[in-house]
Amino acid sequence: MRVLFSAIPEAGHLNPLLPLAHALAERGHAVAFASAPAFARRAQDAGFAAYPVGDGLDAWFAELARRVGGPPGEGLAPEEIESWFLPRLFAQVGAERTLAPLFAVVAAWRPDLLVHDPCQFAAPLAATLAGVPHVTHGLGPLTPVDVFERAGEAAAPLWRAHRLQPPPYAGIFVHAYLAVSPRSLEGPLPAALAGRVWPLRPVGYDGSGPRPEAPTWLDALPDRPTVYATLGTFLNTDLAVFRAILDGLGDQDLNLIVTVGENNDPADLGPAPPNARVERYIPQSVLLDRCAAVVCHGGSGTILPALARGIPLLLLPQGADNFTNAARCEQAGVGLTLRPGGVSADAIRAGLRRLLADASYRDHARRVADEIAAMPLPRQVVDRLEQLAPGAPSSPIRDVQARRR
Repeated sequence: MRVLFSAIPEAGHLNPLLPLAHALAERGHAVAFASAPAFARRAQDAGFAAYPVGDGLDAWFAELARRVGGPPGEGLAPEEIESWFLPRLFAQVGAERTLAPLFAVVAAWRPDLLVHDPCQFAAPLAATLAGVPHVTHGLGPLTPVDVFERAGEAAAPLWRAHRLQPPPYAGIFVHAYLAVSPRSLEGPLPAALAGRVWPLRPVGYDGSGPRPEAPTWLDALPDRPTVYATLGTFLNTDLAVFRAILDGLGDQDLNLIVTVGENNDPADLGPAPPNARVERYIPQSVLLDRCAAVVCHGGSGTILPALARGIPLLLLPQGADNFTNAARCEQAGVGLTLRPGGVSADAIRAGLRRLLADASYRDHARRVADEIAAMPLPRQVVDRLEQLAPGAPSSPIRDVQARRR
């Protein structure tokens, strides 16, 4: 089987696809990636063939700004960010700019299956045009279904331009949606979609291959609670938030480890307190097992690996799906949220103290960890994906093709 993966140009969308890609490759299937040039190179670095398609998010944002006549999303309330951007930035601008080059790769490489992230709205259309089944690979807690309804309306003109009837939800649920979030973090789901949502255990992209090497200084940390703080790889540009974390926790009896991302320089934060270590990046798979709590933005690439280890969360949402994820975590009892206007050194200190003192947060996080541990691993989901390929004996795609003949 030949499987093509496609992700929008952002690390938090490409990296979660890598464990399943490795599982397919280990089973002997041919695997390739299609994404913007910088992210095609990331896929190559992970050991896969890769094809550059389309351009980067900067170009998408610039085009959206041109269309709306100003800064995209200006003045939106946090709860409106996801429902505003998903249809406009991804289902319209991104899909329009990606469809032609992605379809060219699909037509040339001729995959048996296309796997894509939930924001890569060009993929369902490219797959349909080529007659290839496609599967959506979730990134975290499922985006509210009504937001996908709006995305479907936004993408509909592009489908009609190719003389195709637009599918519901922009095609995201046509064959299967691989849900990497446990049920306790999920919202309501229409009954008609339940059978198309397949669980897939989140294992962390740096935990799907050989274990990365841990920095030697980790083993020399003092014997006290360790707290990890990160704002991820995309919504990490507000250095004042990092400074508030350092100021709020610098005088506490704990080890504080802060990662600012490859795009930031730790030196720009000024002196770190004696109990803190500030780095650009540390593999989470070598760090999280040592942590008593995590302070983060609410990105799925951080909350799911942390919760898989039963670690409670102090959430400082910054944008995108962060606010939805933070709300789901609070509802599940695994974390506390500080909204943008309430983030300060004092609030972070008080929030972390409460998180560590109240055992219920860790108890709920351990319950979620048990849920995650019961989800099928990528290699187990490969068995189901093999049945979707046209050549599989019980493939629904093959059955449709046979009826047409």
